[in-house]
Amino acid sequence: QNTYAYPTTIAIGQNALVNASGRAPFGAIGIGRNTLGGAYNNVAQIAIGRSAFALSSGIALGVALGDHAGSGSFSRWTTGYAYSPVILGSHAMANNYIGYAKGVVAIGSFAGQRDVGTSLAANWDTSDGGVYVGYGAARYCHGRGSVAIGNDASAGYSSIHSVNVDNVVIGGSAGTAASHYASVAIGSLAMYRTSGVNNSTYGDGTACSYDPAPSRCYTQYATAIGYGAGAYAYDQDSSIMIGRQAGLQSKGHGAKR
Repeated sequence: QNTYAYPTTIAIGQNALVNASGRAPFGAIGIGRNTLGGAYNNVAQIAIGRSAFALSSGIALGVALGDHAGSGSFSRWTTGYAYSPVILGSHAMANNYIGYAKGVVAIGSFAGQRDVGTSLAANWDTSDGGVYVGYGAARYCHGRGSVAIGNDASAGYSSIHSVNVDNVVIGGSAGTAASHYASVAIGSLAMYRTSGVNNSTYGDGTACSYDPAPSRCYTQYATAIGYGAGAYAYDQDSSIMIGRQAGLQSKGHGAKR
C-alpha cells in the first residue's frame, strides 16, 4: 500500500519514466531522455539529464542532475529507503549502493561511480552520509560517513578499490587506492595508496590483500597533512605525519611490506 502522498508525475523527454514501476512514478519529475527509465520503488525523485536515476531502486526524495547521474544506484529497499541523496554530475554515483539511512552528496563527474556488477564487501558496501566533491571523488570506493574533496580524492581503480570509512580526505588524489579508517588526509597525494594491518581485528598480523576490496587491510586513526604525506605508508595506526612527504613509504608495527 502506498503511504506517500506524492500523486503528481511529470515526465518530459523521450522515454522519460518508461517502465518505471512500484512506487517510482509517485511524485517523480523526470526531464530528459530515459530519465528514471526502469526505476523501481523510488519515491518523489527529481531527475534531470539523460538516463538520470535510470534503473535505480529504493531511493526516496533524491535529486540527480546530469548525464546518467545516479543511474543504477540502489539501496536495500526491502529494509529501508536511501533518503535524500543529492547527485550532481555526469555518471556521479552511477551503479553505487547508496545505503538506507543518511543522505549522500556527490558533486562532480564520476564522483562515487563504480562499474555494474562490482562485488563489494558487506562491511563497506554503503555510502551513507558521504560527501564526495570533485571529478572522480570516491570513485570505486567502499565507504560511509566520509568526506572526500578533490579530483580523485579517495578514488580507487576498477581492479583495486579504496576503503574510506569515517575519514576526511581533501586534496587531488589524496587517499587514492588507499585503505584507511577514521583518518585525516589533507594535501595533494596525502595518504596515497596507504594501507596496513588492523591489529585490533587481525591480531595475527595478516598481510595486506586486495580482492579487489582491501577489506583485511587498513590504517586507522592516522593524520597526514602535506603534499604526499603518508603516501605508500603501511600500518601507521594513530600516526601523525605533517609536512611535505612526511611518512612517505613508512612502515609501522606489523607491516608485511
